[in-house]
Amino acid sequence: MHSLTDTSKPVGLVLRDWTKIYGKVYGIQEGLRKTLVVSDIDMVRELFMKKFEYFYGRKTNILGGDVENDERVHLFESQGVRWKRLRAISSPAFSSGSLKKIRPTVEDSALELIKLFEERAEKQAFDVLP
Repeated sequence: MHSLTDTSKPVGLVLRDWTKIYGKVYGIQEGLRKTLVVSDIDMVRELFMKKFEYFYGRKTNILGGDVENDERVHLFESQGVRWKRLRAISSPAFSSGSLKKIRPTVEDSALELIKLFEERAEKQAFDVLP
């Protein structure tokens, strides 16, 4: 059994392995904090879209500083009421209509990336991470 603090394996992979063992919804203990891990996409959609008013909180990041009052804190670092407000403001940008509008740009970028990878791979093996 891995610990989330074990650096030999990325946290995402540990959680994926635990999901295979324990199912799509299970609880873990992070120090004194109890955490519910939800990997069921339908349940995630239900919680974030239909039950948003009950599930808008986020895990506290002890390294984040004053996430409640610092104006520089963005959506991914914010918590509580500030996170809820920022998410409500940004949600329209991720509607299906908005995403359909940017699809051609994303597709073009992905094709360019594939082309670059193919060109590099013809010469020799390469690391995609810097």
